[in-house]
Amino acid sequence: MLFASVSPNPHPDPPPEYQGRGRRGLVGLYYALAALTMAAGFVPRVAGYLTRADFWADEAAIAYNICTRSFGQLSRPMILDQVAGCGFLAAVKLVTEALGHDERVFRLAPLLAGCAVLPLFFVAACRFASRALALIGLMLLAASPSLVHYSSELKPYGTDAAMTAAMMLLFFTVVRGRGRLPLILLGVLGIAAPWFSLPVVFVLCGFGLTCLIAALKERDRRWTTIWIWLGLLWCVSFLIEYALTLRSSTQSRYLLTYWSDAFAPFPPKSPADLRWFIGKPAYMFVELFGTGYRYLAVALFALGAWVTWRKDKLRLCMLISPLPLVLICSALHKYPFSGRLLLFLTPLLAFLMAAGVEAIWIRRQWWIKLAGAACLVGLLAEPMAEDIQSTRAAFHNAPQPGMVAAVAFLKDHAQPADAIIVSREANWTYMFYAYRGNLAHPAVFLPEAIHLAPTSIPPQPGNQHRLWIVLSTFRADSPDSEIQLILPRAREIGREIQRYPFAGIFIVEFSAPPGR
Repeated sequence: MLFASVSPNPHPDPPPEYQGRGRRGLVGLYYALAALTMAAGFVPRVAGYLTRADFWADEAAIAYNICTRSFGQLSRPMILDQVAGCGFLAAVKLVTEALGHDERVFRLAPLLAGCAVLPLFFVAACRFASRALALIGLMLLAASPSLVHYSSELKPYGTDAAMTAAMMLLFFTVVRGRGRLPLILLGVLGIAAPWFSLPVVFVLCGFGLTCLIAALKERDRRWTTIWIWLGLLWCVSFLIEYALTLRSSTQSRYLLTYWSDAFAPFPPKSPADLRWFIGKPAYMFVELFGTGYRYLAVALFALGAWVTWRKDKLRLCMLISPLPLVLICSALHKYPFSGRLLLFLTPLLAFLMAAGVEAIWIRRQWWIKLAGAACLVGLLAEPMAEDIQSTRAAFHNAPQPGMVAAVAFLKDHAQPADAIIVSREANWTYMFYAYRGNLAHPAVFLPEAIHLAPTSIPPQPGNQHRLWIVLSTFRADSPDSEIQLILPRAREIGREIQRYPFAGIFIVEFSAPPGR
């Protein structure tokens, strides 16, 4: 065993000769329940994967970057204000090169990563904690609406959670002294992980520093040297990835403005700033697990942390170590503390919340056990209802044609002398589907709605007789939406002829501007 503070599984199985039929039956029932929970988690993930329609803007932007670049060019910063590890992009591109450019093909790697979170977490928790904790944590992760959603979307957030679960399993195995192979796997995966999941560096840094401090405290020169060398290798790998893909994103005005509310206000200058440090971490549990009882989740998390501290101080320090690192980077305006960008923390938070529920459940008094069951139901009721509703809607509501149909319509109806104007909120999806649909007609992409003017329309060969404007219906009724801002300006340029609605998209046909 590496450190004296590391405790073994608190509920080890008795030797086989002492296991009667009754106990074997209970163990079998337990694993059947775990398999059923895992299957229940897979169903909404696969349902979303099979039934989701066109890409939305961010997905289309990532798909466009993947399609228009070689494998070597994926290491460059992405255009269209997107950020993802080049290893993740290369994995998706490898699949698309083999299977084509269909939406399901692009989403296959995120689906596999989103499903892998469940068995990785369960194995880690089962080996190094109790079976009850493993099952409760598995239920929390299986029902998480955020994990379900991003398992069927071309974004790296499900991969982030899978990488964290894999790191939990390997770190706990190494700390328990399970041989050289886990250590070698940890070293190799730690080098590769930042290329597939950018926030996993918080897990590597937090877990690694915790183990290094423990080794220094015990004056264990061998393990101190091992952790130092592993840390150096991981740092070099991350710095290379940072220089290639991340550095430009930390200076992006668009991203800094978009995530401005998610940066920690440090130093706090008002009571509202101080409330941020209480409200934002508490709301994190709502964003990640979908529960409507945020303070119940916080209380169970705190109870689980206290129980884990009493049993195994090193393990608790490892599990909570990424949180302060994320807050520090948020205060430095380097990493937003919000929503999907924190999805990599879900295995760690689920472990400690499950420990809190278990601490109540194992009490002998029946009414305390009932309270523990009520806490678990309170955590799971809303996310499970949301998952059931989304799964039913996925199979009962047929996806409506969106930008795919809009691009096909323009390909059939736009003439060489026509002009196509694409609004800002529609441009990313248009770029990808026009590329995939081989729509060669040049288009003008508006950076903002106010930029629409006769000078926006480039001269075309021949006499222009039509103007096609592609608009997003996002917030269509809002006075500052693209439809409300662009159409009045378009009517000053030409006469509106007809509107063609698609899912999330409007194509508006205008007569050509006078004199064009």
